[in-house]
Amino acid sequence: MTAQNLTRENFFESVLKVAPDFRSTYEEHIKDNDEVLVHLLMADLTRFVLTQCSECAGVPGSILPLLSLLEEGINSSDDYLSNAVAVSFVENLQGEPALPLLRPNLGSGLSEQLRKFGV
Repeated sequence: MTAQNLTRENFFESVLKVAPDFRSTYEEHIKDNDEVLVHLLMADLTRFVLTQCSECAGVPGSILPLLSLLEEGINSSDDYLSNAVAVSFVENLQGEPALPLLRPNLGSGLSEQLRKFGV
């Protein structure tokens, strides 16, 4: 899937393909909310990424496809999705101990958004 084809409606379906370990969080979110609340679930995805990095004291290879997908999301022609990645993923990285580990693995769009936030 390309950034042009990625939308808020299909983003998390793509997430589950590249990060199957996120499925339990996704299913709990659906159970609690009866629908995908994109910004809320994106914040859960941020915590998932940070937890994965903390558990291995680095960036596990399994997270790299997810970071690529998030890069596609921030570059999506779907403004709602792009905004959700910016404010509910990237902004939540601020001040996190894993950020220095993640930063070299972030694409240009995610990195630019960090700079916009002054990080």
